Amino acid sequence: MNQTELTDMNFRSTFAGFAMLVLGMNLYDWQQDVLWLLDGRDDEPTRVALRTCNESGKTSQVATAAVLANAALNPESLTVTMAGVYRQVKHQLWPNIKAHASRFEGWEVNETDLITPNGSRAVGFSTDDPEKFEGWHNKDLLIIVDEAKSVPQSIFGAIRRCAPKRLLVMSSPGAPRGELYDAYGTKKTLYRSLVVTAFDCPHWGDRRIVNNIMEGCPQLDRQTVTVMVEQRDVAGLLNIVNDPLTLSMVFAEFMSNGGGDEYYPFSDTMLRLARENPPAKRTGAKVAFLDFAAGGDENVFAVRDGNVVLPLECWRERDTMRACGEFIMKFRRHGLKAEQIFADGDGLGIPMLDRLAELGWRVHRCHNNATASNPDKYKNRIAEMYWEAAKKIQAKEVILPADDVLDAQLIGRQSFPSSDGRLQLEAKQDMRKNGMSSPDRADALVGVLTCFNPLTPKNVISGGMSPSAVTAGGEEIFEGADAGI
Repeated sequence: MNQTELTDMNFRSTFAGFAMLVLGMNLYDWQQDVLWLLDGRDDEPTRVALRTCNESGKTSQVATAAVLANAALNPESLTVTMAGVYRQVKHQLWPNIKAHASRFEGWEVNETDLITPNGSRAVGFSTDDPEKFEGWHNKDLLIIVDEAKSVPQSIFGAIRRCAPKRLLVMSSPGAPRGELYDAYGTKKTLYRSLVVTAFDCPHWGDRRIVNNIMEGCPQLDRQTVTVMVEQRDVAGLLNIVNDPLTLSMVFAEFMSNGGGDEYYPFSDTMLRLARENPPAKRTGAKVAFLDFAAGGDENVFAVRDGNVVLPLECWRERDTMRACGEFIMKFRRHGLKAEQIFADGDGLGIPMLDRLAELGWRVHRCHNNATASNPDKYKNRIAEMYWEAAKKIQAKEVILPADDVLDAQLIGRQSFPSSDGRLQLEAKQDMRKNGMSSPDRADALVGVLTCFNPLTPKNVISGGMSPSAVTAGGEEIFEGADAGI
């Protein structure tokens, strides 16, 4: 056997090599990359996240190749394929599997089940019941979750208990929440992640890309868009394309709204662009915001110096009185006075703020359910604060700290029209039901960007918190000057 034959055999025994040399697939570079990453070839579990534009070939090429390669190359292996809806499994993935598997002698395949002579098996199904997902165990277990944006978080908990050797989570991106989104943020150290846009898929073609952008953003100049597409100016296009569906379909960006009656004040693109092109640093009077917690949630201390938000200070403390002491130490370390500090004045914040007041720190109390400054548009003050903070960030008025947890909380909290047509925020208890953590860091950042120092009477400088939203020790305070923004 010569060196070339030996090399071909070695390559053929990999997922990518099997797809190309045995199945005869003509793979794009990114499709080969996914299969290389998924193959792993070591004892450590492999987790791969793939978010793509529409019609990228992730199902027909990547998932199909992975199922067949695992079955052929790893005797007695098990592969489980699933999606948010059964039709994605039955009508998209498995017809491709069946077409290729029929070429191999002794392979038995039906609508969503495959058995090979070497003892391997592959199955496909869809479920939102985590108990039905448990029980899949195998030393060479491969789990593929297609259109992962539609799969409940509880299913991923069940997948974790199955301890797969290989896991592929893939989807065109939807709302900024769930396992796929976390794989690019708070869980990015656990996944090997890839992003595939229409520009990475030659079958799309420039004309189709331009047509999709213009359909979603008819206000843009077609000639300008055409030139930018031809020049592959993706960063420039992301600055001017503002249609959430286009951002998902073409650029594989998470959607800033859910495509229906859900709206997200923050988006992944907004935060990334704000950090890539920050404004000039402007110092000013410091402003702080406190978000209180107990148990498993975080206490958060946020400080803004002019237009710079300092790294958030976050910690967990079950003893609320100890937490008060920690906050006071931070006040002193930053040289703050009580009139520079704002805090969540509801729920757990009430006794903690009372204790701070007893110790001489009568800070300003902010009430989320207070009347908004623009009551015709917003249901309450907290909804208004989120959208106003987002406007400041989008306008590149502030310098943000790098914080993946903060970003996930900002982007994941949705708002929606109430029955009277005003925007309101998703309740924290509803976020927990959807598998999301309490947005403690997000609330603190939003607070420190929208609460201003009460330096001047409101008839001199407008802006800041409305009098109905903020009190200091029971007394109404002035709206304040925007310190540095």
